Amino acid sequence: MGQFIAKYFTSDVLFVNKAIAGRSSKSFIADGRLDEIIKVIKANDYIFIQFGHNDATISKPERYAEAGTTYKECLRQFIDRAKEKGAFPVLITPVARLNYVNGAFKNDFPAYCTAMKEVAKEKNVPCIDLMNKCLSYYTSLGYDKVYPFYMVSSNGTDYTHFTEKGAMQVARIVSESVKELGLDISKFVKGSSTPTNTPTLKPTSTPTIKPTNTVKPTNTATPSPTNTPILHSEDLNGDNVVNMADVILIGLYFNQLVNEQNKRFDVNKDGVINMSDVMKIAISFNKFTISNPGEVHID
Repeated sequence: MGQFIAKYFTSDVLFVNKAIAGRSSKSFIADGRLDEIIKVIKANDYIFIQFGHNDATISKPERYAEAGTTYKECLRQFIDRAKEKGAFPVLITPVARLNYVNGAFKNDFPAYCTAMKEVAKEKNVPCIDLMNKCLSYYTSLGYDKVYPFYMVSSNGTDYTHFTEKGAMQVARIVSESVKELGLDISKFVKGSSTPTNTPTLKPTSTPTIKPTNTVKPTNTATPSPTNTPILHSEDLNGDNVVNMADVILIGLYFNQLVNEQNKRFDVNKDGVINMSDVMKIAISFNKFTISNPGEVHID
């Protein structure tokens, strides 16, 4: 969601995505990541706070935050420290996983949703109930239309993380919720429910690339190839196929902010190299590519 939310707002709003894969509210604070945000956040900035999935992982004590105690205390820290800087915190309940049982979409984190809404009321801060909004939207669509929103549609196993198509829908729901809450930045939400420059998933059948200005030789008949590869920015090592070797390169710069040295590995161009870039690679996994003239490849 974080890498697409800006597409639903005008350029008057600058989004800085500080989300890090695999962190809970507890481990995010322990890692010093909240401290990093507080150092740079300014008066009248907004901070969108969403945790819950990783907090519920009992098997990983470094992440686990019990909903009624530790999780609530961590949320209070986010809120209090943001307010001390004159910023406006907004809580967002955990987003829905693709859990469909007996004809209904299920909430996998009810205790965390309840705890967050209780803290929002206690601290008098706005809260977007993203879980319920997602479940309602999914119910209106039906399972078959929701299925492509999740990575399971491409890798067969991941019912938690979103494809670009799914992330765009979640970002849309959040932007509409900002408008519903009447926050000061709601005036910058774009009027159309469909943003300009909406990214699209690459089609399964590979299209033929047609150059804009084609020069045809006088007496040369060039047959059209039947399987023309397409250019993928996800082919990081330039071996003309998107595969695990490209994911390994992402790992070399994981959780780094983008700079001149590593900008090539920020596949989704959100300013940080993280799990979102791995997910974008997964969408094009095992697809063959053509090299981009002038592009630098790392061997």
